[in-house]
Amino acid sequence: RSNKRARETADFLRQEFPQLAVEVDAEVELALDNPAGLALLDFFRWLAHPGDRLAWGHLSHSPLRLALSGDESSSWNDYRERINLEGISGVVSHLFQTMRCAEVLTPFLEQRLEGIVREAHSYDESGDRSIESWLRQLEGLVQREYSSEGAIQIMTIHKAKGLEFDMVAVVDL
Repeated sequence: RSNKRARETADFLRQEFPQLAVEVDAEVELALDNPAGLALLDFFRWLAHPGDRLAWGHLSHSPLRLALSGDESSSWNDYRERINLEGISGVVSHLFQTMRCAEVLTPFLEQRLEGIVREAHSYDESGDRSIESWLRQLEGLVQREYSSEGAIQIMTIHKAKGLEFDMVAVVDL
């Protein structure tokens, strides 16, 4: 009935059946529709606002805690310096690799993080090093998602009109 309901259904299927490829034929919010993206958001919220206890609490209980060195203050200083040296994309790539090494990424999460890394490279090319600006961009980052072969495709009835499938399940009628 709506794109929101389609996203909710896809999120449920991804959570319950992580081995299945589930896709929504719609625009997706790369950082807002998955736990890895939300952890990245809180990482940059913490870098932008070191007094943000909620962001720090989430970060310190997520797989990204493995990327932190020592205490909060030294980690904050290390990453602020790293942004100056490597840019936002260098930090995002490092955090992506940290999550990969922690073996917490599903193919779905890998795909989302690859989109965020691409966006971070584009952001760095603009010459901007503002964490606040990057954070705003990350919060609004959307990507058009197209279904790939073999994936469970979640869509509204309107989007499915005229298409053919081997099997169809209609939910929420």
